Amino acid sequence: MLKKTILDNFVPQDFRRWLRRQKGQIRDFLFPFEPYVVTHSTGGYEFKVHIADSMAESWYTQGKSDASRPLKPELALLKKHSLKPGALVFNLGAHQGVIATLLTKIVGPTGEVVAVEATPRNAEIGKKNRDINELENLQIVNAAISDTPGETEFLPFGNGRVSEKGGELASVKVKALTVDDFAAEYGSPDVLFLDIEGFELHALRGAENVLESRPDCFVEVHTGCGLEEYGNSVHEIIAVFKNLNYSIFVASVSGDEPQTFEPLDSVSLPTNRFFMIALGNLATE
Repeated sequence: MLKKTILDNFVPQDFRRWLRRQKGQIRDFLFPFEPYVVTHSTGGYEFKVHIADSMAESWYTQGKSDASRPLKPELALLKKHSLKPGALVFNLGAHQGVIATLLTKIVGPTGEVVAVEATPRNAEIGKKNRDINELENLQIVNAAISDTPGETEFLPFGNGRVSEKGGELASVKVKALTVDDFAAEYGSPDVLFLDIEGFELHALRGAENVLESRPDCFVEVHTGCGLEEYGNSVHEIIAVFKNLNYSIFVASVSGDEPQTFEPLDSVSLPTNRFFMIALGNLATE
């Protein structure tokens, strides 16, 4: 308690937050990480993953040199609908391109995945994952997703996130684009896959035209861990899809794994981070 009091009184809050976000980078600086490649077999799709740092090692190997696992529930559900060979997918908040690589395998050579990642280093690692898997139909774009195009301040540490107040220690300026901007360049997507650390409502506000075409959507909703910091609420996110008559399914998250997806109207809304799938055409199928 005394240690915490001293830190609170004498170490600026922004600096404390910066140190917390830098933990992985500090560890890799003090104990240089030797990158290596593993092979994943996920849901019958095999691909290589470049393990570039300690975060990638903890996320993408689970202590194994080679990882074999079933398809994640959100991908399995989307695969029953619009996530199929030939689909166009926007993977927004792509980290190091691992999910984007798997999505590209699912849509096959006739489909395309546009993966957007704001942290410059992670975007470069994403390109390495694309290249070692020889995926010509995977585009990696270094930008932040927002409700308006231009430029935004971004904190490129840990998962990375848009700076909610600007001027934060060690923030960087990155290009900001909307979902509708990407649709103007690549076409309207069949699937939106969205994980942007609490900034999800801003992304949906910049997707007005795209949502009119009713793509299937996955949204990682950061309730209690980012969403409210931007002045937004889960009810606003749900309203976006309800107003367009989407069929909404939610799954609570245990650790990093979702539980069973259930219709929104049949369950209590989770109070912590959860996964949401909104199907655009289920009501008419």
